[in-house]
Amino acid sequence: MNADSAIHFRGGRYIFTNDLRALARDVRTALQESSVVVCLADFTQQGSKAPNQRLFDRYISPPTGVIDLGIKLETPFYFSVLAPESGVLKLKLRKFDDFSPSLNAVVSAYVSYLQECILVCPSLWQGWEWFGALPDVPESLS
Repeated sequence: MNADSAIHFRGGRYIFTNDLRALARDVRTALQESSVVVCLADFTQQGSKAPNQRLFDRYISPPTGVIDLGIKLETPFYFSVLAPESGVLKLKLRKFDDFSPSLNAVVSAYVSYLQECILVCPSLWQGWEWFGALPDVPESLS
């Protein structure tokens, strides 16, 4: 647990670990308790099960472990971003309405939502720093 970050959750739990077994166990427990689990998936992760998803003119392959677990446990999915609005950060949410989703469907819908939000407010995304290193979408698909 990252105590410096956890103090901002006002009683919520904060799961952050490099121990993937502990992460899977803690996330499974949280989902089984009907807790909200926020998964940061706006970056690419080598070895991800998700097929490459198009984000502008690049391919991104977000981490999928928590998403996969959520599908197995039949939990609802919401996509969210924090976006500046009138000088404050606002949480923007969108419910994913597919009731028996595939991993590809969830990740594809999420990346599409992320791109939509970035188009409205490019500064909300910190991924610009490494975006240029992502694989290009071939011109034949552009």
